[in-house]
Amino acid sequence: MKILLIALSGAGDVLMATPLLHELRRNYPKAKIDVLVQQGQITEDILKHNPDTNKVILFNFLKQGTPRSLLFCYNLRKEKYDLSITLYPQARYHYTGISFLIGAKKRIGFHYQSQPLNLNSLFYHNVLYEDLNKHVVENNLKILEALNILQKRKPKLHLHLKKINENFATKFLKKNKIKKPVVIHAGSGTMKNFTSKRWPLSRFAELAKKLVFKQKAQVILAGGPDEALLKQTLIHQSGLIPGKQIFDLDTNINNTAAIMKKSKLVISNDTVIAHLAAAVGTHVIALFGPTEATHTGPFTEKATLLSKRPSAIKPYQHGAKRITHAQAQTMKLISVQDVLDEAKKILN
Repeated sequence: MKILLIALSGAGDVLMATPLLHELRRNYPKAKIDVLVQQGQITEDILKHNPDTNKVILFNFLKQGTPRSLLFCYNLRKEKYDLSITLYPQARYHYTGISFLIGAKKRIGFHYQSQPLNLNSLFYHNVLYEDLNKHVVENNLKILEALNILQKRKPKLHLHLKKINENFATKFLKKNKIKKPVVIHAGSGTMKNFTSKRWPLSRFAELAKKLVFKQKAQVILAGGPDEALLKQTLIHQSGLIPGKQIFDLDTNINNTAAIMKKSKLVISNDTVIAHLAAAVGTHVIALFGPTEATHTGPFTEKATLLSKRPSAIKPYQHGAKRITHAQAQTMKLISVQDVLDEAKKILN
């Protein structure tokens, strides 16, 4: 049996699909299970050591344009997949079209509340309906029901680190004499206007300073190459000593996860870093404004979800064109003291 998982949304969404991936492997141990991703090296790295996958296929439809994308789908169609699953959440009709063009014998996908018409029923053999009252992980696990698979185990995120990642973390902490590491991620995705999911940088800087002086912690800043300036600005605003009190972690996502695994706490916006913390079992404080914390938050019991969005302001929905101004402003409702109070409970 040949199975293709279409996972074209963000790296955090891909990580939240790993419980489903694990169950598929458990029920189809001899199947060839490939995963199609487009969100760059980070997404590929999250899956490349996962034994539940046979192959990770990276193709950026957004950058390659229509002619190359059509040719890619035509070539992938030659694989003759028995089953394709367009994972949740992927609310663009384009993703439905990609599934159709690849042409698996059986195609499963979702209909979204933000979609005015259920056109997906024309292209999928089995259409599931999103439930915004359930977590992203739980929405994906509904696919098991469509395949008549009974889930017997409690779901959890799966991230497979190598010894080289563990060694990197050990050496990094030892070299820099870090005894009480706290990882902070002040960035976010940049597609659409997802920078609106960021807590104000000045507050991250103030928080970092208080963690160092009041909690005797050392702050490690996570983030990709495109967030280098963001991290340097945070360091400057904090007034902390680089390389002694605060550290710019410039490495790949799996090394970052290994550092997080050895850390006391992770503090992050609604990003893949929060989900990585859940995967490695480190307590995480996740900051939410536009998005619904109980729907997209870290899938772990070791998560503190901070959100002050008033009930009158509805959360961002998958498939919406943009985060609204009112939704974006809700990040400012979280104070430094709010986060510090929760951090104290964990660090003490």
